[in-house]
Amino acid sequence: MVCKDIYEFLTSYFDREMSYDELSFSDELLYSELLDYCLEHGKDDAELYNIAGLIYYNEYKDYESSFKCFLKCAEAGKSNGEYNVGLLYSKGEGVKKDEEEALYWYTQAAMHGNRDAQNNLAILYDLGEAVDENNEYAVYWYEKAAEANNKYAQGNLAYMYLKGEGVEKDVSKALDLYYKAAEQGNINAMNSLGELYYEGEEVNTNYFTAYYWFKKSAELGDATGQCYLADIYYYGEGIDKDEELAFKWYYKAAMQNHPDACNSLGVCYLEGRGTEKDEEKALEWYMKAADLGNSFAMYNIGNCYYFGWVVDKDYVEALKWFHKAAELNNDNAIFKIGYMYHEGQGVLEDSVEALKWYKVASDLGNANAINNLANMYYYGEEVEQDYKKAVDLYLKAAETDNIIAFHNLANCYYYGRGVDLDVEKAVYWYTKAAEQGDEKCQYLVGKIYAFGDDSFEENIEKAIYWLNKASEQGNIEAKELLDELVKSNN
Repeated sequence: MVCKDIYEFLTSYFDREMSYDELSFSDELLYSELLDYCLEHGKDDAELYNIAGLIYYNEYKDYESSFKCFLKCAEAGKSNGEYNVGLLYSKGEGVKKDEEEALYWYTQAAMHGNRDAQNNLAILYDLGEAVDENNEYAVYWYEKAAEANNKYAQGNLAYMYLKGEGVEKDVSKALDLYYKAAEQGNINAMNSLGELYYEGEEVNTNYFTAYYWFKKSAELGDATGQCYLADIYYYGEGIDKDEELAFKWYYKAAMQNHPDACNSLGVCYLEGRGTEKDEEKALEWYMKAADLGNSFAMYNIGNCYYFGWVVDKDYVEALKWFHKAAELNNDNAIFKIGYMYHEGQGVLEDSVEALKWYKVASDLGNANAINNLANMYYYGEEVEQDYKKAVDLYLKAAETDNIIAFHNLANCYYYGRGVDLDVEKAVYWYTKAAEQGDEKCQYLVGKIYAFGDDSFEENIEKAIYWLNKASEQGNIEAKELLDELVKSNN
């Protein structure tokens, strides 16, 4: 005779009101009793063998016995058993790993309507594992599972619609599916929604919506969500900036070995953001992030040696770390290697080698590298002098708000190099740099406004404004000219 708790579970299980995952007995003896019952009566209903397999798998970690039970269920044509046999073949638990067998049993279960098998079968077609990659088949099975409300299939199908893989691209459909999956607790879908709204990819940037979904994910313990949530607090995007909360969430994610969080935690300790400044801890977290393969941490360690932060200044050691980061395509590290060759820091000065590294970093969009490459064309260093090429590169760097590029571009317009001489455009670019605090450009803007010329009208009020800004930063020439203007206008 079966006890009441087991009877109620079996009744609910077969009525599909309750799954095995929801089963929880306070008395371990009840698991043993349920197992005995399922093994004894499995011949009458093979679904009981599936329950027995789950008990062996989850409660006793006896994967071989688990596989045998699942196989009995599967051989009776039960989709749950077929799915679990496929799963164990896929994992190599209780049986030798065999992706082709996994494919066979997933297909059987999928054909019998098992939504988990449909999702896993779709993944095999999606990734081309044990079968030729076929995005159309992947979409077909994702659709089947998603229609049966499988939250993982909904998230996977959303990605296919977002990227237009195996189906016509449909961002609206992708968002709808991500929302359905996220509302069912799919953490990856929550993060995908957060990333879409945070990065402004395919949808308009909405930091608050990103914050909402990252917070949901973070509170469920997901390290990626925690790291993104920390970023939002750190930069104050969509919400009030809060460095202490940023530190808290970076720490939670870092304790789960999230590489970006470990690196960001290092930044917090180095700069005293949200916690007390501790350079030794900063280096420890940079090292941990680097061990996890984070190129930004490798670059930061390189900077520690380059500038003498935490450790003694050591260009050779800095270069070693920059090379580690460069191997992972870190554009800042690649630029820094070029710069060190250019300046002869830790290596013999070598402009040809510098040019090579600048070109690589430029192709990756590094503004400093683009600007320095432009300088080499401007001055004809290791390349034929080409002012027009230099201007094109300065413009490219300026698109990323690079102050040095603003300054250099302004010089080109002011002196008519690579472009027609145009003082008005020169003032525009000098002002762009001046507004970001470049004291040299503040002086030059002030000087141009002070004297004007045939093509540019003088403006004493603006001249005094910018010369005062520059003199406040210690620019002696600006202070001298400012004094002259004040005297002559009194």
